[in-house]
Amino acid sequence: MGLLTIIVILIVVFGLLLVIKRSNTQVISKSWPVSAKKLMDKNEQIVFYRLTEALPDNLVLAQVAMSQMITVRGGKESQWARNKIYKKVADFVICRPDMSIEAVIELDGSSHDSKHRSKSDADKEAALNAAGLQLIRLNTKELPNGPQIRALLGKPLEL
Repeated sequence: MGLLTIIVILIVVFGLLLVIKRSNTQVISKSWPVSAKKLMDKNEQIVFYRLTEALPDNLVLAQVAMSQMITVRGGKESQWARNKIYKKVADFVICRPDMSIEAVIELDGSSHDSKHRSKSDADKEAALNAAGLQLIRLNTKELPNGPQIRALLGKPLEL
């Protein structure tokens, strides 16, 4: 192979690398149409802090994907079950120190009154019950205090 051929090949390779780098740079620098938001609304924040205060021996997790709490077994109904829990999120999960789930807390406001939301809530409740997980529903109009939270979980009222 002649020197001229090697130079032409190097120029072509260099040119291709330059084109690839530019196309990757354009993808990376492209602006995403997103912005940050708070993880919890005001009622969720109130309940979160009350849960953590009332349950000092537990870990309180917020906004947990159902797929992290429930395993769908194989079988002919498995895809149907996956579709029912896909994208569903629990408001709060109360964990024991070993990270096993003690209870799931759902905060129900006026948005849960719609027909679609009621069906989604029923699916969530059915899946949690089938997995043997306790679900506690709280209404945003009557947020429980610490002793009420402990009573809902069957814990002694004294800390």
